Amino acid sequence: GAAAKGYVLVCADDFPIGWGKVGGEGWLKNELPAGWRLI
Repeated sequence: GAAAKGYVLVCADDFPIGWGKVGGEGWLKNELPAGWRLI
C-alpha cells in the first residue's frame, strides 16, 4: 500500500513530542529549524 504523505504528530508514550513530515518513500523528517534542535 501507499504511505500517506503530509504532517503527522509524533508521540512517545501517548504524549505529543513534535511534528514531522512524511515523504514520498515513507521517510519521517522533523520540522524543527536547525538552530532549535538539541542534538
